[in-house]
Amino acid sequence: MSALVCFILQLFVLLLGAPLITMACIIQALGGMPTACAISEDAFPDISFRVFSQFVEKQFSPDVTLASILAVLFSLIDNTDLLNLHAHQQNPSSPGENHIALSGWIKALARALVDKLGNESDTLFRTSESKTQMTSDMATTTIASKLDDLSKLLDLYPYDKYGQFTGKLNPVSRSAVEPALVICPATMECETETCHG
Repeated sequence: MSALVCFILQLFVLLLGAPLITMACIIQALGGMPTACAISEDAFPDISFRVFSQFVEKQFSPDVTLASILAVLFSLIDNTDLLNLHAHQQNPSSPGENHIALSGWIKALARALVDKLGNESDTLFRTSESKTQMTSDMATTTIASKLDDLSKLLDLYPYDKYGQFTGKLNPVSRSAVEPALVICPATMECETETCHG
């Protein structure tokens, strides 16, 4: 609790002549109040649309929908803690840790994405990948590999090309992609008696 708040409480108690037990109760009550704290955010990924588009064309079916691609993109940027864990397993730092190319974390995200997209998840495979001949584990691994590649393309990876830790990923700010809104009436036709709408 800040010194200013404590000083104000002490002054308040002295002015009112409240006993010490009341002051302790007030301090305890204030200590349980929610406080605001600033959460550090990283900028939205800054890559050109061309680079992103080329990745999508190379990695996914030509029939993949915009909604599916946005689900993939936002699944990555909304799971920075998972990406931190995944990247750490790719870059072990302590003796006894193993290098794991596709961690259980990124595979869990791939499975969650498949569950979310349902039948649309088939469009996350290129025609040449022949998903129909894959086991469920093979399909998950294929999607996980694409998520891993995309996270690195979007710079959602807390290690440099030499495997040096560059800093934990923070939640990604969406301010760069917030819509521009205009206040307007909800009706598009005249609805008075004289309009005959």
